[in-house]
Amino acid sequence: MDRERISEHPRLEEAALARDADAAADALAQHLTLTAAELTRSIHYEAPRKEA
Repeated sequence: MDRERISEHPRLEEAALARDADAAADALAQHLTLTAAELTRSIHYEAPRKEA
């Protein structure tokens, strides 16, 4: 996974605790977009086949 998942949640938390609705909405939208993209990639990923 190439995204910095660790930094996404604290950014959301900080915006929410600061009651900065715009920043929280932006952070949440980015988080959901990245999560959806990662899930889509994992669904379409074909693992290398093992030779029998």
